[in-house]
Amino acid sequence: MVTHAARPILLDLTLDQLGVALKQAGQPGYRAKQVFHWLHRRGVVDPEAMTDLPAGLRNSLAEQFTIHPLKHKRRRKAPTAASSSAGSRSMVRQWKLC
Repeated sequence: MVTHAARPILLDLTLDQLGVALKQAGQPGYRAKQVFHWLHRRGVVDPEAMTDLPAGLRNSLAEQFTIHPLKHKRRRKAPTAASSSAGSRSMVRQWKLC
């Protein structure tokens, strides 16, 4: 079994780097854009939730990459929201290193 430290972090790859990695795995070039979109536009980090990708690719992503080295620390309360005088809101989340 490969440890998380030995696997590249998927979220750290640029679109070009992701394209090279997926082409080396035998995937067509357009798959990189699909995966990148799931990760950076939709915020989805679970390959199983990337429903327009083939099951084999989803399994490959989970096996060959660390999706994110941080895990969200689940809490019973919703994330803390802070408001500024300008009316903007920021969310505070807790993360822990795997």
